[in-house]
Amino acid sequence: MKTNHMVYAILIFGLIVSFTTPRILQIVFSSENAETYASSNKQVLAGTKENVNDSVKAINKASSVDIAIATPIIEEVKEEEAKEEVKEQQVTEKKETTTLTAAPTLTKSYNDMSTDELISAIASGAFKLEYSSLYDTNANKLSKSKGALYYDGHKETYYSQRVLPGSSLRISGRHVADDGTVRDGEGYIAVAANSSYLAKGTVVKTSLGPGKVYDSGCASGVIDIYTDW
Repeated sequence: MKTNHMVYAILIFGLIVSFTTPRILQIVFSSENAETYASSNKQVLAGTKENVNDSVKAINKASSVDIAIATPIIEEVKEEEAKEEVKEQQVTEKKETTTLTAAPTLTKSYNDMSTDELISAIASGAFKLEYSSLYDTNANKLSKSKGALYYDGHKETYYSQRVLPGSSLRISGRHVADDGTVRDGEGYIAVAANSSYLAKGTVVKTSLGPGKVYDSGCASGVIDIYTDW
């Protein structure tokens, strides 16, 4: 009986060492080495399963007391293996269900878009409104020296807040952008237009970038761009 107990003790010790060694090594190893060790650890577990089967046969020959002691250890090994299988399955399912949504892209340049296309592009995020940065319109732009030009079917002029402060205009987030245009908090350039031509709140293309009507009093077909020039 003493011999059986000694054999059993050696077998149990072998099981404990084979089961706990991978855990200890995973703690000691850095995250960089842990991944390399993972592949070899699977081979160790495979060998451990064979050792468990051989050990079970040997334990069956021992006393009922020995079997009662060994059973919890064997069940723990099986339970850990089952948990690992569940984790691997969850990772696989997550990879299969994860989809990447491509960011919207512009199909046309600003200068080539219609007003409706511009509005849709802004809504989808394909066209970004700029709070202060200059808009790349790829167009001949209105300037102080030019004074007026024709763009996208309308005539553009400007009026300066230095001459006409327009303090009564309700422009949320009103500020002066890098190009000297007056913009709202979203980045729309503040413009004026005849109410029968464009109603207040209407988004319009200008040579300097997307504009929004905040004032009236212009001739039909004319858009006044509010600036700080």
